[in-house]
Amino acid sequence: MAWAFAKIQHMDQNFFAAICSQSMGLMGQFGAQNLGNLAWAVAKLLIEDAPLMMAISNMARQKMQSCGHQEIGNIAWVFATLAIRDLPLLDAVAAEATQRMAHFNVQGMANTAWALAKVSYPNMPFFHCVAANALATMSSWDPQAIANLSWANATITFLHEPLMAAISERAVCVITEFTTQNLSNTIWAYATLRVEYDADC
Repeated sequence: MAWAFAKIQHMDQNFFAAICSQSMGLMGQFGAQNLGNLAWAVAKLLIEDAPLMMAISNMARQKMQSCGHQEIGNIAWVFATLAIRDLPLLDAVAAEATQRMAHFNVQGMANTAWALAKVSYPNMPFFHCVAANALATMSSWDPQAIANLSWANATITFLHEPLMAAISERAVCVITEFTTQNLSNTIWAYATLRVEYDADC
């Protein structure tokens, strides 16, 4: 229910206060998907509820191995969106995502990288793993994913030259699909990382 109201951007403070209060008591019964949906709704509506987020963090760490790649990415996105730097949760997300990166889709890889960079969490085994898997799947990357990953790498000052070269080639192929935000974030990333170009290419 909370997910549905957040999806249509409907904010009823009394309703969500009741939802959050009831969720605290039932947190132990939440499955991974229920937990992810609740967290997503809280972040989407920018609800500030520290006890609830602590409870979500604790339960997410307990259920991390049962989370699918989408839930892992969503949980990371939620805490980054709310600017919550929860190190135990970030450790768990990075470890689980690194172990299961081959099962992540493009959006999951890019969004999780964006989330960890957003809260200044440069877990290098994770980012190297993302780079390796991104290189293998770059032909299916879209402008939003390209922009998010480029921004994340630049934010944590992670220059992976083969990846940036692959991103350049892919970006040229889909350049007409870039939004102004995609373009500005990607250009900023290349400038920040001081990626050099061959003038003859």
